[in-house]
Amino acid sequence: MTQLKNQKKWRGLGAWNVYFILKFALLYAGYLNFHPLLNLSFMTFLLFPIKRNWLNTIRYLIAIPLGLGLFYHDTWLPSVYSIYLQFNQVSDFSFVYLVELSNRFINWSMILSAFIIWTGYLYINQWVRVTTIVVASMLSLMFLSIKWPHITTKAPTVTSSSTDAIEVKADKPQGTLTAQIQRFMNDFWQNEDKKRSPFSKLSDISPIDFDILFIHVCSFSWSDIYATHTENHPLWKKFDVQFDKFNSAASYSNPAALRLLRGSCGQPKFPSLFEPTAPDCYLLNSMSTLGIQRQWMLNHSGTYGNMLSDLKQNGGLSEVPLMSQANLPVHMQSFYGGEIFSDKAVLNRWVQSLKKTSHSVTFFNTISLHDGNRSLNGNALVPYPNAIKNLLDTVDNLFDKLNNSGKKTLVVFMGAHGRNFAGDAIQMSGLRDIPSPDITRVPVAIKFTGLNKGEDELLRALHIKEPSSFYALSELIARAINLNIFEKENAAKLPALLKNLPVTPMVSENQGASVVNFMKKIYIKLRSDYEWMLLPRHKGKQPLD
Repeated sequence: MTQLKNQKKWRGLGAWNVYFILKFALLYAGYLNFHPLLNLSFMTFLLFPIKRNWLNTIRYLIAIPLGLGLFYHDTWLPSVYSIYLQFNQVSDFSFVYLVELSNRFINWSMILSAFIIWTGYLYINQWVRVTTIVVASMLSLMFLSIKWPHITTKAPTVTSSSTDAIEVKADKPQGTLTAQIQRFMNDFWQNEDKKRSPFSKLSDISPIDFDILFIHVCSFSWSDIYATHTENHPLWKKFDVQFDKFNSAASYSNPAALRLLRGSCGQPKFPSLFEPTAPDCYLLNSMSTLGIQRQWMLNHSGTYGNMLSDLKQNGGLSEVPLMSQANLPVHMQSFYGGEIFSDKAVLNRWVQSLKKTSHSVTFFNTISLHDGNRSLNGNALVPYPNAIKNLLDTVDNLFDKLNNSGKKTLVVFMGAHGRNFAGDAIQMSGLRDIPSPDITRVPVAIKFTGLNKGEDELLRALHIKEPSSFYALSELIARAINLNIFEKENAAKLPALLKNLPVTPMVSENQGASVVNFMKKIYIKLRSDYEWMLLPRHKGKQPLD
């Protein structure tokens, strides 16, 4: 009798079996950042024998918020801290955009799968004690380290190899994967701290006879280009130099712009972007010492996310005039309801400014491709493929206009960060909290207008295939200035500008996550986990290397 009474104290998981089975299914599909110990602890809390029914009721009431919180923690969704940091920006989103984002969270395939799992549980539970199977599966994950897709419950060890420009040497295994990546990261930051502005060597050269323009495009990565089938647009055939593996190291607009504007020195850590740095690290400032006039343009107000003040304070633009936006035509509304000026009109104003100023360097940021932008005719969202094509057409027309005018210009056309248009294994379409390579591997291409036609044809489509970032771009521009590439006798030397450019391994960061290419594999570390793991990736995506 005593044994029977004790048995009555033990209860099965009941409906919570469905909760864990659903997690196992999502884990297998690669949609969860599963935490075995926390889930086993939660399961133990649900199973612990309690005799009194009222205490069981209280336990199940407590378990509901705990289970929901744990489920959220097991997803790849932004952390609560990250949401808190961006709450003010999210609150500025237009109502139409918030509705659109809400719709993306609804995955009918997952809802149907959950219904099937629930029905299957109700049917099988008539004959099988499902709790026993679920507990055994959890214990297997925890103690037997079963290698399910997209999960490693125990970090492996690795031996010697090399990663891009920083060597990882070892005769024997050097501890866990996390320990090895952390040593690599420490070496990476030390190496980046040593890089100093290449423009400091050019103080004695004559004033340049050409203008420089950076077209900095938000929400524009190679992954987005492939997803929208715009990789064969005629514009791509008109560039003279292209970086094939350029890493913007950022997934949001302000940090992406700051990394470019501080590109005269090595890659800084994410928090350092919002702290003072050496004057010669500011890209536009470095050029001003050579007598080049500085200016910058936006096709938006710059008020969202305090971008205007951020670039002034942390991008070295506090004393640089913002080109007037007066009378610019508006061609769409932004995701936060603000006006977006026509890219064509802004660039035409820049072309007109070339007649009135000495040779200049200009930074232009456009948000025409940003998620959630709407047309002026109603609240219809602007189709992203159409927006990309329109921008590429605009830049194509700009090149034709510059070539026809004979203006000597160095134009850098580049993405700031991707839009994640297609979505991936860890983030739905449009979400960019984790700086994965699909978001940070951006197109960066350079056009020299004003070269004679024969040379232009000869020099087209030179590719930089090594992993690169802003310091390599800064070095290339400094070399072009030093050589005065537009001089007839120097134009044919363009390939020499690309030799031995600085290599920067792929390391990306934001306030919630870090991503690194280590041993030719992509690893991620969330701030809440402190452990490095392989980045989950759906089949069929474009290769990362």
